Amino acid sequence: RVKVSRGAASTPALVVLMEAPELTPGARGLAQLRLLQPLPASPREPLVIAPLNRNTVVAGGRVLEVTAEKYRRAKHCRLAAYLHALVRDDVEAYLDARLDAQSLRPLTARELARDTFIPARRFEAAINARVHRGELVYFRGLGAFRPGHYRDLTAGVAAVVASLVREDPLRPPVPLAEISHHF
Repeated sequence: RVKVSRGAASTPALVVLMEAPELTPGARGLAQLRLLQPLPASPREPLVIAPLNRNTVVAGGRVLEVTAEKYRRAKHCRLAAYLHALVRDDVEAYLDARLDAQSLRPLTARELARDTFIPARRFEAAINARVHRGELVYFRGLGAFRPGHYRDLTAGVAAVVASLVREDPLRPPVPLAEISHHF
């Protein structure tokens, strides 16, 4: 257990190392901090880690993301891809990782900027370039999909609606909430 400090605020935390069983002095690695109380922190902000009841700094770093999802080894490949992209400030690699992880929902530059605190204009430029190359399908105001993910989604919606109509051919139109429930 350690204490995580940001400015004058601090809170006890559990440090979960994501890539190695331990970090030696001077080593770098990804870690998730599981806090007992919320700490006002945003992506890209620096932080300091110190043991409870000791005035010693044991680690420091930068917040990559704020999440309520606990790290699990089974999710390591998916998480590590976009966290390493954030470490490198690599908008293209982060966009790829998020597109792979969220195949059923479009992504917007605004959403990516909110999650990372990287300026939205950088994500807009990356998305627009990919749309022009045919690598992404973009729906104004809704966001972008990979073309294959969009085809899978539309085929899945058509299959769900066909199944529901087969069950009850006289039913009224199928509401979107009911279609979403079957995904």
